[in-house]
Amino acid sequence: MVWHIFKKDWKLLWRYVMLVWAVQVSFGWMQFVMDSSENRTLERILDAFGPLPLLACAFLLVAVVHQDVIPGDQQDWLIRPLKSWDLVAAKLLFALLTVNGPILVGDVLQGLAHGFSLSAVVGPASSRAIFLLIGFTFPVLVLGVLTKSFVEAVIGAIVYALGVSLFQQLVLSRSPNALQLRWSGVSWVPGLVVLVIAGLGAGVVLWQQYRQRTTLFSRGLAVGVVALCLLTQFLPWQAAYAVQQWLSPSRGMPSPIYIRFDPSLGEFHDPSGINPEGSDRRSHLFNDEATVTIHVPMRIEGLPEGAVLNADRSEVRLIDNTTKGEGGELGLGDPLLVRKKDSDNDAPVYHSLKIRRDVYDRIKNQAVWLEINYSLTLMRLADSETLPAIGGHRHLALAGSCTTMVDETETLVEVHCLKSGNLPSCLSASLEHTLSGRKNPEALFCEPDYSPFFGFADYGPDALSRRGVTLRFRYADGSVQYPVSGQQLGDSQVRFRIYSPQAHFKTNLVIPQITLGNWQAQ
Repeated sequence: MVWHIFKKDWKLLWRYVMLVWAVQVSFGWMQFVMDSSENRTLERILDAFGPLPLLACAFLLVAVVHQDVIPGDQQDWLIRPLKSWDLVAAKLLFALLTVNGPILVGDVLQGLAHGFSLSAVVGPASSRAIFLLIGFTFPVLVLGVLTKSFVEAVIGAIVYALGVSLFQQLVLSRSPNALQLRWSGVSWVPGLVVLVIAGLGAGVVLWQQYRQRTTLFSRGLAVGVVALCLLTQFLPWQAAYAVQQWLSPSRGMPSPIYIRFDPSLGEFHDPSGINPEGSDRRSHLFNDEATVTIHVPMRIEGLPEGAVLNADRSEVRLIDNTTKGEGGELGLGDPLLVRKKDSDNDAPVYHSLKIRRDVYDRIKNQAVWLEINYSLTLMRLADSETLPAIGGHRHLALAGSCTTMVDETETLVEVHCLKSGNLPSCLSASLEHTLSGRKNPEALFCEPDYSPFFGFADYGPDALSRRGVTLRFRYADGSVQYPVSGQQLGDSQVRFRIYSPQAHFKTNLVIPQITLGNWQAQ
């Protein structure tokens, strides 16, 4: 009976299926051309209409469910000898063969077309297919079984989108703890919880609706599942980080690393030791009028040469009894990336801390005891690879297929990398002149992501990861002279240093008798 229902749906919807496949093939071809030639026109088209393939798939999924509408009591299938299990199995089969299966095949073909081996492509494509099945197909099928017309389905989707958007704007954006978890390298942990809840919740709603046809109750159940998924954004940091520590290649601190307060560095003037690419991108998320920023000078000792230390989270507390009961949580620190250079005995940094304004105004001129609890990740050099600075095209072991070119202003070298699966989330790049050995300042690009899965919470075009970095070699006005400039690019190379997480661990810093007002940002 399952196959009979499937054939019936296919006869009614095969034209729509062909249209959806045509959309997927067209967008896959445009993505391939853009990856190969940097076509600006196609880039604008994909930016504007990128979600269209998934929207077309959603339309098809709702349409197949509506061939046998669940809400109401006027449908002819109710008097036919159909088992609920057969009906739901037929709809799932249709979804697998017309939506998820073709997406998997398309991802594999896209990877093969870019020159990646079948073994390198199948894993990430399968991972993305599983995510889309649970995080896209199941929820859309639920939308279909809870509505009896396409108009109702569209209204339901709009209500869902507005509800999630309002939650993020009115609730999530006001919670620094939730925001920092969301933008940290361990954000995949609450994402995994959401995926599990969504999968189980969708299964329960589908079964309840097909077995009992209690539409009102099923809609309430669906709303509860969505609410539960949203609440996972407030998963305690300690729980999420504990999962990451359990998966860490090294348990605990691999070698003694010490953080100490060093007032001899003086007041903050220049973001020395703080990586703009890694910190500024996220630090603005935690700025508001209710906090005051102070820059605490410190040194990090024991950091291995060539290693990168990422402060995934830092919690600031008062532990002094003279604050008249003002002890407890003071705020959070900004994201912080520190790299140990070969010539440094230790790494001097200024860590920006966001202190609650109401408490700061009362104690800023007092000498207090401050405690900063750090959740840290140590990343070690995993590989070092090079490719020509101009016209380079090479398959790198960890960075994938990378190309280099000079931008239109002739001031930057653009590097574009494409890889099947996850690209390294932390790397540095520099321009080196191969004949003289001169090199430009190294740039660090880190957006930590410790997820062990690919395609996780990713509704992108395929199972390939893309990343671009730029390396400046001159300014148009000639105001800055670089060791490697435009004239030497033909004999120069781009050197990548790729870092991978080695250990996740915690430590703390206690600062006795610090006057917060002395370190306020000017």
